[in-house]
Amino acid sequence: MSRRGLRTYLLPSVLSVLALLISILSPVSHAATPLLVTCINLQAGTERISHTGKCRYTREAQANWHKNQTDSPIASGSSAKVITICSNKESSPVSYQVIRSKCAKHQVTTIFSRSSSLPFKPVIAQAVAYGYDSSQISLAQNPEMNPDAPIAFYTITSSKGNTQRVYSWNDLSLVITGLQALTTYTFTVSATTGDGTSPISAASLPVTTPAYVPPTPTSTTAPLAAPAFTLSSPSETKTVNNAITGYTIASSGGTIASYAITPAAPAGLTFSTSTGLLSGTPTSISSATSYTITATNASGSATRTFTLTVVAIVYTVGDTGPGGGKIFYVATTPFVCGPTRAATCTYLEAAPPAL
Repeated sequence: MSRRGLRTYLLPSVLSVLALLISILSPVSHAATPLLVTCINLQAGTERISHTGKCRYTREAQANWHKNQTDSPIASGSSAKVITICSNKESSPVSYQVIRSKCAKHQVTTIFSRSSSLPFKPVIAQAVAYGYDSSQISLAQNPEMNPDAPIAFYTITSSKGNTQRVYSWNDLSLVITGLQALTTYTFTVSATTGDGTSPISAASLPVTTPAYVPPTPTSTTAPLAAPAFTLSSPSETKTVNNAITGYTIASSGGTIASYAITPAAPAGLTFSTSTGLLSGTPTSISSATSYTITATNASGSATRTFTLTVVAIVYTVGDTGPGGGKIFYVATTPFVCGPTRAATCTYLEAAPPAL
């Protein structure tokens, strides 16, 4: 084999060996995503393992842990934390993980570590009134924080002592409520993680809340229906000088505001615009006349017809006649007669038989 051929043959092997050496000697870094997520109860100070990769309670702060590799040192120093996880051996049918300071002999011990540092001081870019009782605070950017300890919540404090936690991890706009109308405030913000709370931000510029404007009341009542009604009797025939029976009204629609009659009520009769009733005693004879009764309210009107006929009297009873009997005045045409005889009347006297 020629010297040139030998170099060509050895070149791939040399490159493979170099690649292997580089991979062995290169430092091992943490994975981009945590291998273990725990949730720290900020009130009780307890810590639990999350099986979903998130913390579901607002009072908890998330911590992201990374498994230590055999060729990398366990994290140490003031900016690092270590946690020991005890689990069952692979041969066991039941799988579990618990946080312990030391694992039992029958358990598998796994060491995780993460960095630890407080978030930087938040910077308020703007604060504006957000209604008469609230204000919106916009941050310039999320405070620089440790990726292994995400922000659990922000705390907004007003110059009047109002304090509110905002559980908003990715939104730079925070809102504080419970303020007073026509009041001037300044605000400060701090950020809290599982490692603690950041320094308090510088105060915002003053913000004055506007006056309270009561909402326009909305009607809770149904709209008024148009009127609808019926008459108990559509017509009547009455003898002159005798009171009419009239009719009654049954309303089945919206409340009726007023009534009207067309044509006007005849002589001797009265029409009520509030009840719609026709009453009284007709004093003149008339043929069948139709009266239109109209009911009206703000939503419309409705009409019904009542027909009235006034006829002449056939006879009238007078006083005792000369023969000692009652006098019956009779006329074939309309007339006015009293109990005494008149020139325009004819009469018939009914007398008892003579003894």
